[in-house]
Amino acid sequence: MIKEHNIYLLGLEEKDTYCLSPLHEALKSRFRGVFLIKDLVSEIQEPEFGLVGRLAQDKFPVTVSSSVSILDHIALFRNRSSYMSIGIEHGIAPFKMYTYGAHFQKHDAYMAPTKIWLDRLKRLYPENKDRFLLGGYPRLEHLRDLRAKSSQYNNSLPYHWRHSHPGQRKLVIFSWGVKKEALEALPDKEGIVYLLHPASLKLSDEVKFERASCLLSEPNLTSDLLATTDRVYGDFSSMSLEALALGMPVHIFIDRSLYANSCDLGEGFFNRDHEAFGRVPHTRRKLDLDQIMTATELSESLAADIDTDLAPPSSRLDLELLPPIAQDNRELCANAIFDFVCQNYDRMAANAVRESGWQDRLAFMRFLGSAYQAVLGRRYDKHALEKHFAAVEFSDSPAPVLATRILASLMKSPSAIEYMQQNQTSWPVVPNDWMKRVLSL
Repeated sequence: MIKEHNIYLLGLEEKDTYCLSPLHEALKSRFRGVFLIKDLVSEIQEPEFGLVGRLAQDKFPVTVSSSVSILDHIALFRNRSSYMSIGIEHGIAPFKMYTYGAHFQKHDAYMAPTKIWLDRLKRLYPENKDRFLLGGYPRLEHLRDLRAKSSQYNNSLPYHWRHSHPGQRKLVIFSWGVKKEALEALPDKEGIVYLLHPASLKLSDEVKFERASCLLSEPNLTSDLLATTDRVYGDFSSMSLEALALGMPVHIFIDRSLYANSCDLGEGFFNRDHEAFGRVPHTRRKLDLDQIMTATELSESLAADIDTDLAPPSSRLDLELLPPIAQDNRELCANAIFDFVCQNYDRMAANAVRESGWQDRLAFMRFLGSAYQAVLGRRYDKHALEKHFAAVEFSDSPAPVLATRILASLMKSPSAIEYMQQNQTSWPVVPNDWMKRVLSL
């Protein structure tokens, strides 16, 4: 049975697409219209605001997102009661404070990726326990598919292992927050690939090895590396648990000296003498101390040949920390979404409240996106969007004056000056007295 509803898969950045895309086909067999918006901010720049314009006009759409902040963007052109929000997760590691925050309650339904994640949310927020459901991790199936394809080409190694010796290929997975000096202190040896979190773009550009490789994680590359490595090392990153879920043996390392801060984990997580060391917060589950490497042990193991070093045994995690590995997680999540919509759509749609003026609000978001890109070379963040939007909402000034004021404030910012200098661009010379008149309007 296909439901006569439209469902929108909404993303803000590349990592969202990796999580949403595996659901696309699974949901198409269950709903009349399934629309993937990879980047909501960029989509607004399209004629008629692209698919976001369609979302704004839909009577009572269903949205699926892997980022809670997407709700802050939608709030600028749709009342919260005028659509159904379903959340999924972009990772599976349950250690960071984010993974058990109250923000998950903003969704009408949230698809927890693992059983331990689900049970913890139900226990922490009993008043909303019914909106937490086990949805699995659809991205796992995409990784399985990629790894299966990669394994068919064992004679065609990823470029970064072309000159490595058979049996000596080592993949080291890091979460965000690793320090440049700590990374550069690790062995620079043929056959080693240091794989960084996608948010570590600047670090990947700065770190230079002569023989080892330092790369940003991306699904196709990661799958190729996992399919052809001889050993995997990983920290508390979701990628480490993804490798375990794929059936790879993973040697876990946890050491505070590797990171610039506590990485949203708390200092106790890194302290071997602390009760919180290696623990999944608000549960009784923790990693086995005997299976966790220090930075020194990691370095020694990387420097040694695989046949001769004495690395700790690969980690063995409780299956409740992993997605349902015996099931197709795409189908599991799609079924959970479908069931929730069937059970709740009519009731929620009957109480929906619509607001007018969505065209003007999307037009402002389009202007702001263009202004930030032109003046600062980047997109606006949530706080900037909310700040500028509030200023416009409570101002009686004409739109051209407001637009000029925003542009002028951006142009005089230190970030804009730095961007112009780095890219050897310049703005037309604007007299100081003109700038003062604009800013005082």
